[in-house]
This record gives sequence, C-alpha cells and structure tokens, in this order.
Amino acid sequence: MVRPKKIVLRTFIRHPIDDVFQWHLRKQTFLHGFPSWRKWVPLIAEELEANQVRYSQKVKFGVFKWSRFKFRVLFDHQKTSIRVILEKGPFRVFHLNIELRAHSIDAVEMVERIEYLIKMPLFFRDKRERKKELWIRNFFNYYHETLSKELDFFGQYRKIEMKKILISGASGMIGRNLGLFLQRMGHRVFYLTRNREDKEDVVFFDDKTGEVDQSKLEGFDIVVHLRGKGILGRWTKRRKNEMVRSRIDSTKKLAHHLALLANPPKVFLSASAVGYYGDCGEQVVDEKSEVGAGFFLSELVNQWEAATQILVRKNVRVVYLRFGMVLSMQGGALPDMVWPVKWGIAGSLGDGNHWQSWISLDDAVAAISHCIFSNEIAGAVNIVAPYPVRNAEMAKSIADHFNKQLGPKVPTALIRAIAGQMGEEVLLSSTRAVPSVLSNTGFRFRYPTIKEALKRLLRPLERQSSSS
Repeated sequence: MVRPKKIVLRTFIRHPIDDVFQWHLRKQTFLHGFPSWRKWVPLIAEELEANQVRYSQKVKFGVFKWSRFKFRVLFDHQKTSIRVILEKGPFRVFHLNIELRAHSIDAVEMVERIEYLIKMPLFFRDKRERKKELWIRNFFNYYHETLSKELDFFGQYRKIEMKKILISGASGMIGRNLGLFLQRMGHRVFYLTRNREDKEDVVFFDDKTGEVDQSKLEGFDIVVHLRGKGILGRWTKRRKNEMVRSRIDSTKKLAHHLALLANPPKVFLSASAVGYYGDCGEQVVDEKSEVGAGFFLSELVNQWEAATQILVRKNVRVVYLRFGMVLSMQGGALPDMVWPVKWGIAGSLGDGNHWQSWISLDDAVAAISHCIFSNEIAGAVNIVAPYPVRNAEMAKSIADHFNKQLGPKVPTALIRAIAGQMGEEVLLSSTRAVPSVLSNTGFRFRYPTIKEALKRLLRPLERQSSSS
C-alpha cells in the first residue's frame, strides 16, 4: 500500500492572527485560490453546517484539459486552525491543515501540513510525485504572497464602511478578479449582465437595446463599468462599429439610466485606455497630457470618456480608468507574448524601440479599488506601472526569465500586413504613460518593474525551466 506524501511549510505573516483568520473565512478567498498562471472558473461556494463550506472550481491544466476541484473547508471555533479536504480533483488524497500561531500582537506563524497521494500507476509515480510536489510548493508560495500583500492593502482601508458595488464586464479577466477582490475586502458586489437571471446579485442591462431593470439599479454606492469589445484582432469596418457600440453607446445608455435614479451612485468608474494619447514617441505622458491626433483609437477613447458627462453634471464622482497592457496568464496579451519568446520563435515587434505601458493584473485590481475609495480622485487615471518599458526590453525580460535566447524580430511590414490598422495603433505605436495620479495619492505598487511582475506571473514556469 502506497502511503501519502507529506510536506510541512512554515511562514511568518506580519499581520494579527484575527486578520489572517478572517481573510481565510471569506468565501472568495478559496474561490480565488488558484494562481494567475492557471485559467480558472469559480463555480460555487456552498455553506454546509456551522464553520464548513464546500467549494467547486474548474482549473485548466495544459492546452485542453480542465479539472474540476471540489473541496471542503472547516474552521475551528478558536480561530487558530483551518482544514481543507479535497473531495474531487487530480489527487487521490489531499489534506491540508493550517495552524495559526500568534507570534506577536501583529504577526502570526502559519504552519501548513499537507498530505497528498497522486493518481498514477506505480511505475510513473516517482516522476509524477516530484512534479506534483513542485506544483504544490509553487502554489503555496503564490498563496502566501497573495495573503500578505492583500492584507497590507486592506489595512489601508480598514475604516472604510461596507459599500454596495455594481460591476459590468464581470465575465472578463479584470472584472472577475475585481469582484472577488472587493468581496474579500468585505463589500457587497453585484453584477450587471446581459442575461435575465433570477439571482440576488445580478442586475439586467442589455447594452444593445438599452433595456435595464431600473428598479434594481437603485441603491448602489459605486458602479464600475468595464464592459467593451476587445481591441485585439484585425479592425474591419464591422469590428470598428462594434467597438464604438460596446464602448461609447453602451456607456451613454448606462450613464443615462443612472442619472435618472432618485439616488444616483456617488462614484462611477469607467474603463478607458492609454490609447487616448496616441503615438507619443519618446514623450512621457500623464493624465494632464492632450488627446492624440490621427488615430482611430485615440478618438474612440476620447468619445468613450465624454459619454459619461451626464453623470458629471449630476455631481457624481467620475473616474476614467486608462488601462495600459494588463499582464496576466489568465488572458490578455501576455500568453501570446510568452510562448513565441519562450520557444525562440520570435522576439520584439518591429525594431522594438517603441514604449509600452503595462501593469500586472494584481496591481490593476488594487489600483481600481484605490480609485473607488480615494475621494480626492476624479477624472482620468493612468492604470499603468511606474516604469514603462520598450517592447524589446519586454521581450528580453521574458526570454531572460526562461534563460532563453531572444528570437528574431517580427518585421514591421509583416505586422502591418497581418494586423492592419490594429497593428499600427496597438502593436507598433509608442506610449510612455506614467501613473501620476496613483503615485500622488499614495498608491503602493506591488510589482513596479517588469522583472518583478514576470517573477510573480511566470514563477512556476521559471522554476520548471531552471530545474530541467
């Protein structure tokens, strides 16, 4: 009979024991438990008897394979231990016991005892066990970092009263993570959807027809509008029209409905983009810089922001979230950048000298939250890291992460031929935006440099590469 393997981890967290326990107690902690290098879908959190919750998630392993995890979490009454028992998943056995030991008033030692047994025949077991142990250790390193940094952030807003928040675009990468993050902070989060659903946390809004459940719009403190058609892909006339409709028209309709309410929200945050500035060459731009000229994307973003003016006239605090490239392995541009560089197929785009404004997904979500709770912030905010990089440096940083040689440059003519106007305005244009508003209002970046961000986002890939 094969015995389960055992791992014991000890970690110091510089926060009070009660804060650490309460963080684990929130349902969204375990629904968001899988790291950003895995695609995951939170399915359900089902309360069982007292101090027990059952969670169900789908997680992607490899190119096509999705695994369903079902596990039970048990919390003790003394708030000093947490048990996790896997009921369904890629392990035959997986038990986790977390013991919290108060090290001082504001620090705790977490002792995690893990027992696991993999689902493999005996003749494959050694290799698979080494791989699974590496996966487990990477997972817990990520989890410890998330716990520590989130509690750091939550501590800054400890005195904020619970808010009722409505999010559109919650099926997207940013909206999904923002909703879970705000719930972990203790706020009530609702979702604006195109489908009529008989759920308490859902509000119907059809951005094509403008139809909305007006009665359910009442009573929100904050609305975050992130819905919009993606910009990647060749811009046909039909695609451009859809970009305009899903951004400008839908924002106008939603803003109009909110303005008609007896009590409009106090804060409205609307997605925007650093594409507002156009091709800036070597010029550093911040929120005070002028709109770019001659670009479809600049004009689109300018009109997108103008679509909220009816709320500005209603004295709603309106914030325009000018996103740079949001980096995550869950989606967006990063996965498509990583594999060609990792396998030496391609390097920089064109000559690679153009600037790219970027931000990690963790920092993007935290920055939006900072804008929500900072009353002095209104108008445009660049949601970007403080250190933009040239495209060649971005590609080189990814290659260095895997100890690989950088592949050949992708010819500018080829990009223009394949991607057309999108390639010119998104892939080859230079935007050197800096986050002046965030910096001046005390926001603390977790990952200010591209190397720090890639270490977080690609950590397990790095370890596998270096160990092979």
